[in-house]
Amino acid sequence: AKCGAPLDLVFVIDESGSINPAEWALMNQFVTGVINEFEVGPDATHVGIAYFSGENYSPSQGPADCCGLAERTLPLESNPANVLATVNTHLKRGGHTCINCGVRAAQTYFPNPNRNVRHRQVMIVISDGYNNRENNYFARDIAAARAHNGGIDMFAVGVSNSDLGQLTTIAGGDATRVFKV
Repeated sequence: AKCGAPLDLVFVIDESGSINPAEWALMNQFVTGVINEFEVGPDATHVGIAYFSGENYSPSQGPADCCGLAERTLPLESNPANVLATVNTHLKRGGHTCINCGVRAAQTYFPNPNRNVRHRQVMIVISDGYNNRENNYFARDIAAARAHNGGIDMFAVGVSNSDLGQLTTIAGGDATRVFKV
């Protein structure tokens, strides 16, 4: 049976160049598998998706302060077909990695404007965990997301040879909220 408890669930997905095609396929399979475990609908789970990467920087800039990218691809949605279509058709951008940029974009999905009552807010960040853009803001942005709108429960899922330190930071220092695919 699917989990039918109302939940607002956002996936924050790494689409940087360090994610190879096999890892990209694995990440999409993982996201699809998690979505299929929930009853997605108006009175059940709503799902949103944000992707992140990063750009090159000019000589006057440094990667610690600039050049991250995030795409608010799918705000919280109650139609499972729309959610799965987004996962299955999104084309990976490539580039550098700005995990906190994706987290900042995803936290704007909360509170869910499609609900009258606040439900549990969950964010699952999927990455190889090698943030290399806006590093000066990484810890601040992750902490701000966890505290946003009364608290977002954050989980981290690592792909390939992930940086477990960064993934553990995303999960609030709780190793039980860090997983590998």
